[in-house]
Amino acid sequence: MFDFSAKTAKILLRTSRNFFLRNKPFFAHLHVTKRCNLRCKYCGVREKVIPKELSKEGFIRIIDILDRMGVVQISFTGGEPLLNPDIFDLIEYANKRGFWTQITSNGTMPQHMYKRLLDTKINLISISLDSLKREVHNAQRGHFDTVMKNLKFLAKNKAKGQNINISTMVTEKNIKELPEIVSFAKSLGVNIFLSPVMYSHYSDDYGFRPRGDGYLNSEDVKKTYSLLKRQYFSSGMMTPPYYLRLSEKYLISQKNKWNCKAGLVFFDIMPDGEFYICQDFSMEKNILDKDFLEWYGSKEFHEKRKRLAHKCEGCVFSCYYCTQNMFGPRVFETALTFFKNFITTL
Repeated sequence: MFDFSAKTAKILLRTSRNFFLRNKPFFAHLHVTKRCNLRCKYCGVREKVIPKELSKEGFIRIIDILDRMGVVQISFTGGEPLLNPDIFDLIEYANKRGFWTQITSNGTMPQHMYKRLLDTKINLISISLDSLKREVHNAQRGHFDTVMKNLKFLAKNKAKGQNINISTMVTEKNIKELPEIVSFAKSLGVNIFLSPVMYSHYSDDYGFRPRGDGYLNSEDVKKTYSLLKRQYFSSGMMTPPYYLRLSEKYLISQKNKWNCKAGLVFFDIMPDGEFYICQDFSMEKNILDKDFLEWYGSKEFHEKRKRLAHKCEGCVFSCYYCTQNMFGPRVFETALTFFKNFITTL
């Protein structure tokens, strides 16, 4: 039976609010570290300066501030977030404060850490898997056998109400394999989200590859996404139909300029507390500053946010695009995806 707890009530109340007040903060990426044990082919995070990480007390203060801002969902991310020794305490604290909590891990940590992660009662654990072929996954990320072992462990041991998700980065290396990966997720009893490899001219950490490099064959893209759309209702695909359509276009054109509300509906907090409207643009302000909440609602903030957003050349980061579209004209497709995948966990 579904336990209608105080946390559930808080999440539903704040989510309902965003249908009417669409610029209210809803989703926050909390980067608890930029350290990572991998060198994925499309990520330069390890090549950049690693910012200082706050203490556990500092991150707890941030979680309290996010609560005061009205945030609903906290995504613990990195780097590899499980490299922060305080991560389990932070997730448990966020749960107690009534947040929907999720984490993205590369799946390579010791298995006892994933057992501990399940014990925190986190809502969603996302594990990166780019291929069912060892050589393909290892060429892009590495440690295929460890990832598969941990993924199967999580699928078998998750509690009722917890969701395990496969996160797959779509590239020219695995484009034809996507329907098979979706079927694998269904056989394992987990969800799956498919995200296109990103192209950028400006990104410090997340410019996965230069724009103009690595175009996918348009016929391969069209054929694969046609098959994926047919799998939507019969699989645990968390990718909403509108995002599938967008991904198909983006993988061919490498372009998507949209009316992004970065800094309003969603934003990122770096390991040292620096506030970014998204993972690419810093506001040069720390969320732990005494005047942060006052500044966040000021004319100065909104004008600077608009200037930065105007510089953006566009993206299809799912955490941003899907969060914003949850409360717009595509709400039905979002709701359909949610209930299709999560009703069995209630």
